[in-house]
Amino acid sequence: SNSKTKTFDSGNVGIGSTLAYSAIDQKLVVDGNVKAVDFISTGDATIGDDLSLNSDASILNFGADSDVNLTHVADTGLLLNSTRQLQFGDSGTYIHQSADGVLDLVSDTEIEINATTIDMNGAADISGNLTVGGNTTITGNLTVNGTATAIHTTNTTINDNIIVLNNDVTGTPSENAGVEVERGSSTNVAIRWNESTDKWQITND
Repeated sequence: SNSKTKTFDSGNVGIGSTLAYSAIDQKLVVDGNVKAVDFISTGDATIGDDLSLNSDASILNFGADSDVNLTHVADTGLLLNSTRQLQFGDSGTYIHQSADGVLDLVSDTEIEINATTIDMNGAADISGNLTVGGNTTITGNLTVNGTATAIHTTNTTINDNIIVLNNDVTGTPSENAGVEVERGSSTNVAIRWNESTDKWQITND
């Protein structure tokens, strides 16, 4: 037919010797726009320009059983289903929802965030080591739970006028407390409170 528009109310449309769906084995090339209610292809489909899904909540399925899909959320964005992953480069680097309300950003080597300001609102749980290369300002209280605290600075300035030692002692005291000065190859000196004599002691070379 010489008509530029042809409408098929039902059945399959094929290019070739038959219109049976299972026997379609040639390409359909359209120079213009294509509007389809249902589009099924058992092979590759190549779109040379824009592809629009013109309905709210439209779904883009992937896989033989549509196990992965992207759903359009009207005026919001795209929803990746279940705990499926968006992978980058290989299977070791991905982002996904591991459980309801839990977002995992996973990398088998390193995660790097570069920004002038990084604003984190909420509690931070760090199970590994933390290294800070710049200055650190803590506006709240700092609690350190451990067996040792090391401060490697040239000068330490403390605004408090009272320093409390043995703060975890309860009941009858039994431990001495004081300040000791490391003197390298010479004998250390100290000022301490001796619990056995209830007196202050000052050591001298």
